[in-house]
Amino acid sequence: MNRLSRAALIPFAVIALAMGLTSCAFLQQVVQPPTVSFNNASFRAADWESLQVDLHFDLHNPNSVGVRLSGYAMKFAVEGLTLLDGEVNKPLDLRGGATTDLVLPVKIKWKELGAKLLDSGSVPDSLAYTASGDMKFNTPIGLLAIPFSKKGKIPVIKPPSVRPVGIRVQKASLTSVKLAIDFEISNGTAKAMSLAGFDHSLKLNGLSVLQGSIAKPVKVEGGKNSRQSLVVDLSMAKVAGALGSVLMSGGNLTVALAGKAKVDTGFGKIPWTYNASKSLSLAR
Repeated sequence: MNRLSRAALIPFAVIALAMGLTSCAFLQQVVQPPTVSFNNASFRAADWESLQVDLHFDLHNPNSVGVRLSGYAMKFAVEGLTLLDGEVNKPLDLRGGATTDLVLPVKIKWKELGAKLLDSGSVPDSLAYTASGDMKFNTPIGLLAIPFSKKGKIPVIKPPSVRPVGIRVQKASLTSVKLAIDFEISNGTAKAMSLAGFDHSLKLNGLSVLQGSIAKPVKVEGGKNSRQSLVVDLSMAKVAGALGSVLMSGGNLTVALAGKAKVDTGFGKIPWTYNASKSLSLAR
């Protein structure tokens, strides 16, 4: 190539470069970044081990051309304790003008929060969480990282507890005795709970005396106790040993209650088992 032809190409190179720069500048003016906004947090499942939370975000593509979400990075912390910190590849195409719901699942294990929940001396009703990170979009002007941040509260789910509180003689004769056993169901959280299918097995001084179920659901208000009673008729001919002696002359009895129920905490019905015993003085 001679000097003249080489010199003739220079204006074309300058024009091409100028057109490329102009095109990039034009794209940057025309293409708008996608937007990320928090929608809501839904509690998908809960049990005495963990709480599963879905964080819903609205992703909006304001452009006429499509963009692609390649993934996201998120840090999730509860009461300052980081439970999740990493990146997830989750491709998602957003057509021009579209808005879609992106769900970020989080599983909160109560055991991981043990120090926060138990060492404080009292179980709080809720815990503060923060979720922050960025969504990564592939756009006509390159890769864009759109940040997001959300603060909120998660409820603390704690199983109820059972404790025997009294045993009374309602009626007695030489051949039989009728007893009423009082017990309390305690709800240590602020939210009311309902116990359905409350099955129970009752032992007195190790002797099984009653098995059954409370047909009507038992509702326990938040932070309250619900007192219940079980009534049992005992034949003195079938009662022997230490139990028979206490029933005849008075004294202390070891009352043991065990069983199961389904507890509705507002996040679904959670299976629950209990086992409690206490030495109580027989009241007449």
